[in-house]
Amino acid sequence: MKPLLTADDSRYHIEEILGSSVIATTYKVHDNVSGQLIVVKSLRAYFAEERERLLRFCDEIDVISGLQHPNILTPQRLLQEDAPLDMIMEYQPGGSLKEVIGDQ
Repeated sequence: MKPLLTADDSRYHIEEILGSSVIATTYKVHDNVSGQLIVVKSLRAYFAEERERLLRFCDEIDVISGLQHPNILTPQRLLQEDAPLDMIMEYQPGGSLKEVIGDQ
């Protein structure tokens, strides 16, 4: 088993890094099977090994999954194949929340 986003994976192609934090990196990814653009938020491997941070990441997914708003991306899938943990979300163009708020 291997992480979702690997250099030898033919299903997913990383288009660009959308953002990065201490805990995770967020990518715009082309799914070669479905043909869709998706967002993958990938928990850094060393945090996936820390139970408390892993639980916090899973809590974030639970909270986001319970929200319904046109401006909130809903997680579609959660994948964990060894490490890291990857959250798959729909892709919506238009920039980050930080960019949108900064434009107002």
